Amino acid sequence: MSYHAELLSTIDALDAIKDQWQALCAALPENTGFFSSYSYLRSYLDFHQPNGWVVVAIYGADRAQLLGVFPLSIFNVQDGDNNYRACKPIGTPYAPYYDFAVRSQCRREVLSILIHNVLRGHFKCDLAFLGPLHDSSPLSIVLLEELDAPMIKMVSNRDALSQIDTRGQTLEAYFRRRKSLTLPNARYQERRLRKCGNVEICLTEHGADLANVVMELCQRNEEHFPEENYYRQHADWKTYMTQLATQLAPQGFAEIATLRLDQQVIASALSFLQPGRRYFYLIAYDPAFGRHSPSKILMAHLIERTFAEKNVFCFGAGQYQYKLDWCQSLGDIRTPVIFYTPEARRALDEKIVAGKMSAFISHH
Repeated sequence: MSYHAELLSTIDALDAIKDQWQALCAALPENTGFFSSYSYLRSYLDFHQPNGWVVVAIYGADRAQLLGVFPLSIFNVQDGDNNYRACKPIGTPYAPYYDFAVRSQCRREVLSILIHNVLRGHFKCDLAFLGPLHDSSPLSIVLLEELDAPMIKMVSNRDALSQIDTRGQTLEAYFRRRKSLTLPNARYQERRLRKCGNVEICLTEHGADLANVVMELCQRNEEHFPEENYYRQHADWKTYMTQLATQLAPQGFAEIATLRLDQQVIASALSFLQPGRRYFYLIAYDPAFGRHSPSKILMAHLIERTFAEKNVFCFGAGQYQYKLDWCQSLGDIRTPVIFYTPEARRALDEKIVAGKMSAFISHH
């Protein structure tokens, strides 16, 4: 079978493949790639207006079916007097991990077209950052199998992915097997909170004050987690997250959940939705009500809904204790780095290491 690659670099061209792109994502057995979806990319481009972006769309010879789509940023890595042409996924400052939409039956062939024909042949890249990816990502596995050791390097992000796969099990059975008291404690805290006033739990907010709810969520999250997080690399991250959530919520790709006590929001959470997956992203609470564990109460309801839907509840990256209370981590997140020339590897190999990746991929 022969393949055809199209390089899209205008908003009109991007919008023209919207339906095909979303159909491809919906057809994948388990779609983990919200941050490589049309919905995310479109909003990211509108807000940040980056330079040097391109979307690589790969079709069969008849161009009838979209087989893979890769939103990429082309940029230069400077090392002394030398410049090396590189690429990475678009929008990585907000993405704890990535996964591209590729049809499973032709994954190897599509990746080969991308790596050899497009990145090496057309863009003349010296290196490519194709992540971060989770260890279990089919793309990660194929890259390790198909590329020789001198050409690829897997750089740890010093982080792990956590999720609950609810398929084939019930909520109660899951927590019995884990011997965890987290769910019973959340229910106990909710009973206590209901004695304090009128409690309202809304898992899908669509009110007129949605933007204010999201902005307050971002502000509280920043206060609760004062260390630098990946999604705070842009100074205007709160404004962008508010725009992203309010744009995608009416389309069914974002979900803002709230816990109110006497009409006051005391906990809120933002998740992104993909077929078969709830991607939990941000949560925060009003510290004045911390003794009632409002975030834990809200989290319990979100997880319970995910079990009812028989979907995957993804906590994303990070070893925060509140995530480990609900589930176990599932393995490392690593960035595959492809070196196309021995010169690029010799010059950059010792600089592209764990803990220093952001200098190369975060701000492009």
